Amino acid sequence: MMSRRLQLFVVTCCLVLAACSRGPGQDQIQTDLQARLDEQFGRQVLAIERLKRQGSSPLRTADDGAKRALVYYNAVLHFTEDYDGADWQTLSPAVLSQSLGATEEGVAGFRRGGNQRGSELRAYGSAAYTKVGDGWQLEIEVLPEEEEAAEKARLAMTEGSVPPSRADELVSRLASLVDTTPGFRSVEEEIIEEELDRAYRNITIRLGKNREQLILAAGMPGGEYWRFVQSFAEYWHPEARPLIVATQGSVSNARLVNAGDAQLGLMQSDVAAAAVAGRGPFADTGSLRQIRALGSLVPEPLHVIVRAGEGIGSVGDLRGRRVGIGPEESGARFTASVVLGAHGLNFGDLAETFTGAPADGLQRLINGDLDAIIMAIAVPWRQLSIAAGQAPLRLLELDDDVVGHIYEQGQGLVPMVIAGRSYPGQKAPVRTVAATALIVANADLADVTVESVLEAVFADDRIDNARTARISRQRALAGVTVPLHNGAGRFFSRDPDDSRNAGPAAPAEQAAGE
Repeated sequence: MMSRRLQLFVVTCCLVLAACSRGPGQDQIQTDLQARLDEQFGRQVLAIERLKRQGSSPLRTADDGAKRALVYYNAVLHFTEDYDGADWQTLSPAVLSQSLGATEEGVAGFRRGGNQRGSELRAYGSAAYTKVGDGWQLEIEVLPEEEEAAEKARLAMTEGSVPPSRADELVSRLASLVDTTPGFRSVEEEIIEEELDRAYRNITIRLGKNREQLILAAGMPGGEYWRFVQSFAEYWHPEARPLIVATQGSVSNARLVNAGDAQLGLMQSDVAAAAVAGRGPFADTGSLRQIRALGSLVPEPLHVIVRAGEGIGSVGDLRGRRVGIGPEESGARFTASVVLGAHGLNFGDLAETFTGAPADGLQRLINGDLDAIIMAIAVPWRQLSIAAGQAPLRLLELDDDVVGHIYEQGQGLVPMVIAGRSYPGQKAPVRTVAATALIVANADLADVTVESVLEAVFADDRIDNARTARISRQRALAGVTVPLHNGAGRFFSRDPDDSRNAGPAAPAEQAAGE
């Protein structure tokens, strides 16, 4: 009689074999992905040399009952022409990774100074397919929550289930407090979320201070700033690795860094400029004099998104319209106010302003409950890529004179072009302005700590994957209109080849005494 261990082994093998046979074959995946890449660039810029299928997971069935699958693969590609991922005006490396169904960390091989023709990339991605007749058809995009669910199912099948932890139980109990009807947000839910968020942030900050640990104000969990900080966490000195604090966004981060509740923070360059000048959301408190710039990371172009065919041809046409402007303490909301102001408008001129999460605003735009969304975010905004396949959306251009006027005011915004083909259906480049994602510090943070922070961010061996390929020392001061920290001045005046001689970050307690 077959032993229990052998039975388990046989069942596992059957499940793995079943997963491997679900979805299209290896050759079709390579052909489909090559066609998608060529369409994304408008020509062949990357060629897939070889691709290996790595199994699959089921996705929920389509509305018509058709089967769907998420297929995993590894691939080696090479460039057929020169490509510089750090060129802010070209198609973003993040767009490339999205085309391959990979995370930004899942595409590696980008090089400082750009990739030359023939250089290789390695991709670890996935592709969603729908069963059509006897074959499989590649989908445009898979929803993030579906991708996450499929990955969990795959891991559970290969590694076994894990019993819930005490933390999981507590999270479930808290979640029950905000268990409301899907699609509706009650006043009670908003109150609970605000209080929990505030309590969590304050607890985190107090714990960090008690441990004499560096505190970094990052933004919303899962957001662009949060993911960026997480991607660099491994490069910090173990004794100086910062405690990452979740916040509402750039405006909150400015206040935390200025007060010394956080020594480091990420914020939009235009918000930093307003904070130091005491303008906009900082007019009541006056200039935040303790904020110092360390350097710009990546551009965050302004996206003004409208439904096609609604008679909105420019930002000026938003008067009397329903517009999503971003949460109260977000940088996106501030940038929206600047751009509306350049067109002679303010929030009071809009029929309705939506201040919820940007993804929720996009859904309202798709449903026809909003007329426009204004958002400053790095390209590609994945939710917009998905939404563009669900409704006829388009990006509004800014006039040259408006772009020039905003730039000349020195508000931390720079002229920018969203490269053509960054989003589905967007063939032509879109002229706009951009904030830069700026890393800042409290003026009292030690120079040696600042230099080691910048070394972790700008070192050559960090510029490898699609998330970091946009970062370069050459553009580190773009959009910076606030005072530079002395440590940053020393770092950028040093020959880049000498950067590897910089020591590791000093522990927080040592830095505080210098």
